[in-house]
Amino acid sequence: MSVVFRSVTKRFGESLALDGVSADVRAGAVTALLGNNGAGKSTLLRVLLGLVAPTSGSATVEGSAYRDLPHPTRTVGTALEGAGFHPSRSGRDHLRMLARAAAVADNRVDEVLDLVDLAGVASKKVGSYSFGMRQRLALAGGLLGGPNVLVLDEPANGLDPRGIRWLRQFLRDFADRGNTALVSSHALAEVAVGADEVMVLHRGRLLAHSPVDEMSSGRRGLEESFFALIEAEPDGRM
Repeated sequence: MSVVFRSVTKRFGESLALDGVSADVRAGAVTALLGNNGAGKSTLLRVLLGLVAPTSGSATVEGSAYRDLPHPTRTVGTALEGAGFHPSRSGRDHLRMLARAAAVADNRVDEVLDLVDLAGVASKKVGSYSFGMRQRLALAGGLLGGPNVLVLDEPANGLDPRGIRWLRQFLRDFADRGNTALVSSHALAEVAVGADEVMVLHRGRLLAHSPVDEMSSGRRGLEESFFALIEAEPDGRM
């Protein structure tokens, strides 16, 4: 398995953000990490990327903790919510800065701008970009190292219907080349169409991990399955 979580638990003081999450995320698939706001999705992804230390348990990429990967940006591409952009810097210059920090050749910048369909606005200041364009720019930054694993936190936020359709196809093509895409989302309709597998996280617990077609036959079926799972959970937490 490309990405592995083993009994990942995270406490912030008295708050339990993650409660023993274990899962194997396979290569060659788009896996959606699904849950309401506050379910623990972002915390789990940040544990995987070494940005948050787990209280216990482990998260690995291709058998290693992120911090132990010899070339992290060439293995894992990331786009997390809240990624910072300098508003007066052009999209191309933003990526050039990231490329130099990651020891990636400058010519890769134009390649990823083409991949995310931003080549036509690459010379414009990021401050003029729509939110959806900034989402694509964040994705471009994650692709600079040519990774075989993508970890994306709510990448469809701010995208219009055309942008969501583009994202689905991009992730499909990425996974079909044998790569791994782990994508968090709270939007059920997007997941029903675009993902191969679903991980349902609720109050820090993993309630289900299964192929989408086993969990539902479409958008309504997935919604019903999702709410049945979370409504069956007891309210109390330690």
